[in-house]
Amino acid sequence: MAGNAEGLARHRHVHSQTAPTGRDGGAWRCFTGGPNRVLHGMASRNRKAGRLAPAGAGDTGKEDRSSSSTAWTMQEQTQGTDTMHHQTVIVVGASSGMGLAAARLFLERGATVWMVARDMERLQNAASSLGSERARVLSADVGSDEGRARIVAVAPQVDHLVITAADLVYKPSQALCEAEVMRAVRSKVVGPYLLAAACAARMPEHGSITLVSGVAAERPIAGGSVTGMVNGAINAMVRGLALELAPIRVNAVSPGWVDTPFWGQVASAERREQLFAAMRDKIPTRRISTVEDVAQMIEVAMTNKAVSGTTLYVDGGQRLV
Repeated sequence: MAGNAEGLARHRHVHSQTAPTGRDGGAWRCFTGGPNRVLHGMASRNRKAGRLAPAGAGDTGKEDRSSSSTAWTMQEQTQGTDTMHHQTVIVVGASSGMGLAAARLFLERGATVWMVARDMERLQNAASSLGSERARVLSADVGSDEGRARIVAVAPQVDHLVITAADLVYKPSQALCEAEVMRAVRSKVVGPYLLAAACAARMPEHGSITLVSGVAAERPIAGGSVTGMVNGAINAMVRGLALELAPIRVNAVSPGWVDTPFWGQVASAERREQLFAAMRDKIPTRRISTVEDVAQMIEVAMTNKAVSGTTLYVDGGQRLV
């Protein structure tokens, strides 16, 4: 979780990547299924059948949708769903929550997605739920040299790298030991920094790197100073990397509170709703963000060619209150 929510839940943190490496030694597997395979085929068949907008539709300088509403609808669907065909995306932290939502979105867009996390069993279950032969899994720890080497080696070329993983700790600073602090720093700062540099060497010029920080960088809470520290470091990191790795684009996405499975691990359903209700009343959007909201903002960072060295906020205005 990238924001302050964990601290309000009795300073406990259980992250989707905390389980040990999978029993199969980290071997990857492909998952076949197929509802998402239909999208590209539909687009190709409709192009052949002439069901896309006619070339002359714009001759008058205006879009003529009245004569072929079905054609325009199909064109919009194709543009919206097949934008990453033949591209490879690595998502670190993809076994649940924001990472899983991002992987799902990229598969819908036509990409091949490498889903990376430490727990192979959870990865297998997550990938199976997506039902796509383009979902592939790798058990690896971004915080270790060996794990980063395994991630870099999965594909000869990577178009986009997304890192949502974190191994955070919520305690007052005087109660923390060095090992706890460094665990968070390795998972959110050192590991992503080194992995970004390594993957950049395998990226084409249109490639992108997107890291996930969080609202704690701007709105820290007592007991959450480590989370605020590493999130702030990410926001600073992407600015320097955007210069060093150009023309590859490097950005951060900063969520506020997000409705993820994490909440079920740290609070009862009743307590969760109390916390969410209080936050909804405070923030300008009057809603708690979803994992899909975050995934959509990650896609913006990945695909908008004018965005680099920037932190994109998807917090409902939480940093303002």
